[in-house]
Amino acid sequence: MNGISSIRFSTFLAALSGEIRKVRSGEKTKLNLLSSGVRLLEDVGYRDLNVEDVSLDAGLAKGTFYIHFPSKDAFLHEMARRYVDYERQIYPVLPSNHSHYANVRQWIAWYETTFMNNVGVLRAMVQMADVDATMCAIWHDRNEAIADRTLEFAVRRMGKPPRDRDLFHLMQRTAGGMLDQSLFARLRIQAGPGIKQEYPAEFLIELHALMLYRALYGQNPPADQAGEICALVEMQVPE
Repeated sequence: MNGISSIRFSTFLAALSGEIRKVRSGEKTKLNLLSSGVRLLEDVGYRDLNVEDVSLDAGLAKGTFYIHFPSKDAFLHEMARRYVDYERQIYPVLPSNHSHYANVRQWIAWYETTFMNNVGVLRAMVQMADVDATMCAIWHDRNEAIADRTLEFAVRRMGKPPRDRDLFHLMQRTAGGMLDQSLFARLRIQAGPGIKQEYPAEFLIELHALMLYRALYGQNPPADQAGEICALVEMQVPE
């Protein structure tokens, strides 16, 4: 499943629809509508997404949309829930024989790649969560599920629980929040801090992996695995 993060959610939904052989299938129709909605959200915000365009893109009548979804909000809620399930299915398998830092970097690469490949639906979730209680709950549950799974793996790798599990969880969530804010700014999901210079995605993966590793383990990763990024960061601090 590790390579699946390169597959867009809209493609995943279309593939699920293609597996349903029955032509007159309610689930097949819903999947086609959802796949169209996800694709359209790559170019428009959730407020500008309209039922007519979704139906047209899916090759269906507008009335068919309302047979399966009572409203556009209900459509977006189901899209978000299915996206969260999709993320859970493609969560990376982090090899136990790899170093802690290699696992952190692999997780960061998966998260950023998946986020950028599905920015339309994620933008809709984040922005709608500000004004919609149901979407806010979906977004928070999504974040908590990812954090819990990552925390479980980190604790398993350490071989024993941290002295203060709640503090360890807070450290992880705080570092994860910095990662999200970087993605929000780069992908214009929310107004960022006004950083004018753009950095390559690969460099940001390395930087975020270093920051998350430091937050979790309170030290630098091994020099033979992250020596270049550590040296670059430390050069910025005057002696």
